[in-house]
Amino acid sequence: MLDNELIELFLPIVQNGLIAQGYTNVAVVSSAQPVQQGINSTPTAFFQKLSTKRYGFPRAEYVWDSLNNVENYVMKYFLETEFKFMALSRADPSDIAAPTASDILDAIATTLQTDTTVFYLKSQGVGILRITQESAPYFSDDMDRFEQAPYLSFVLTHVNYVQSAVPAASTVTPGIYRV
Repeated sequence: MLDNELIELFLPIVQNGLIAQGYTNVAVVSSAQPVQQGINSTPTAFFQKLSTKRYGFPRAEYVWDSLNNVENYVMKYFLETEFKFMALSRADPSDIAAPTASDILDAIATTLQTDTTVFYLKSQGVGILRITQESAPYFSDDMDRFEQAPYLSFVLTHVNYVQSAVPAASTVTPGIYRV
């Protein structure tokens, strides 16, 4: 499964999960966006891919394709792909009802751990291996105020296939050969 296919699986789940938990104004975007001045004025959750780890050894097998009358060589790789979510939400001391960046990440983690999410991803051949503990560093924003930029990562397990056709034998020369 390709990275973009994994993103197409978890992104709508996270967006719908945030809406279901009352976070209707939170944008969920990739971290690889064009550079902008300052931080977002609306609450935002950013995601990015961190790494892919091959797990175990590849499994190789020959599979006959009866539809095309060809034999295929199939390599099956087990992969663990790690993604990271980071949230930003401007802290406004006068509005204590506004969600913090940490609240947004808690909602994302909760959404990823629901049975509905786990069963849906499993039906698509993807599993959630783990969700890491949230870390919450602070930074100085463009207005010299301290803002929280918490993040967490989660690992998806999936399988990648590499397939190639095995060339057919074109000629056979019968004979008795000395060994």
